[in-house]
Amino acid sequence: MLPRAFNTKLYSDTLANWSYWFFMIGGLGFFVCLWLGGFWQGWQWNNPSIPFIDTVVALKPIWIVRFFSGVVMFAGITTFLYNFMATIVNAEGVKKGQNA
Repeated sequence: MLPRAFNTKLYSDTLANWSYWFFMIGGLGFFVCLWLGGFWQGWQWNNPSIPFIDTVVALKPIWIVRFFSGVVMFAGITTFLYNFMATIVNAEGVKKGQNA
């Protein structure tokens, strides 16, 4: 959509693909982690002999996976924004070159 709006080519198809896969892997990791963590925590809450704080401590591995999934998603956002801005800057440079 951006190349059509600025009548130019996308700065890098490779960056667009990397951005997509970073989003996909990070989002999938986040989704699965939250899903499994919710089941795990719900199972522990149904057992009245487990103190609440133990349910919080038991989810530490889930937090670690969520953190790294978030880092991968952030890498996807950063890659996307870089490609987006480079496309706009490149389009403006092409337009200035055509006007001269």
